[in-house]
Amino acid sequence: MSRAFFGDPSAEALAADDLAIGRLERVILIRSFPGYGELPADEVAALADRFVERRYAEGELLEREHVPVGHVHFVARGRVQLRREGRVLRELGHHSIVGGISALSGDRVGYDVEALEPTVTLRIAVDELLEVFEDNYVLLQSAVRGMSREVLNVRRTLMPTGGFSRSTWEPAFPPPKTLDLVERIAALRRSFPLEGTRLEALADLARDVEEVRAPPGERLFTVGESPDSVYFIVYGAVRGTSPEGFDLRFGPGDVVGSMGASADLPRWYTAEAETELVLLRLHRDGLLDVLEDHHNVAVAMVRALARSLLDGMNEASRRRAAHTPPA
Repeated sequence: MSRAFFGDPSAEALAADDLAIGRLERVILIRSFPGYGELPADEVAALADRFVERRYAEGELLEREHVPVGHVHFVARGRVQLRREGRVLRELGHHSIVGGISALSGDRVGYDVEALEPTVTLRIAVDELLEVFEDNYVLLQSAVRGMSREVLNVRRTLMPTGGFSRSTWEPAFPPPKTLDLVERIAALRRSFPLEGTRLEALADLARDVEEVRAPPGERLFTVGESPDSVYFIVYGAVRGTSPEGFDLRFGPGDVVGSMGASADLPRWYTAEAETELVLLRLHRDGLLDVLEDHHNVAVAMVRALARSLLDGMNEASRRRAAHTPPA
């Protein structure tokens, strides 16, 4: 294996011819990234052939703002900074994946990605990465879980709303009667606006959900509990609160508890019925089954999570800039 790659990370070493990452070295590197270690060795070996090694000197740009991101970079060594409109979005080091958020979200603005030190990446085109997802559900599920966790981490910095739009819904009519299959599909389509979601996927979801009615004051879940279900609000308002001071309000068309379920992390707020509720409850296992059976839904969820994460990063960056005194 390359001595330069595992040795001195100086600019001279970065420029050395023997820095090139061999095929076996690529396999080892790829398996070290979150989610990829679960793949069989032969699949990782085939995947390694899709990557192109790129090297960047300190100060060099991997991607440019106002140019749509077309590649995803797996940072093998070094550190990079992401900037948009002059504001720092985040800094990432080795074993980080860069560019996927903008590319998968469909963002047309992009961002500057600058190498803060000599950096080596393995680069793959977005379309090729989506092909990899299509061929391997384990990897796609890992992407959903990992991105959901990133979204949660960002949301928990955005006090007091968590970056959610606060519902202003108020009861103007009585709750609907028991929903039939067609009405459940219609409700799910409003709450689950994922691009490319086919009717058969929504029909499968509609068969799996359970209609739940709750009076004002009833708790759906409590901080720290296991995320066993997702709730689609058909009628009513749900209040979300946490010891840190989050104050959330969800209404018809909103989904409650989905991020924790897809991230497989304990509930981070307590959800309680503010008014009479009509909900569709989907158990976490049912959600995972739909993602496995309907690849287009899983890919659409990854894209929606990417958009949510990018929005959260932009909002966090704006807030930091607003509280930073001028130099």
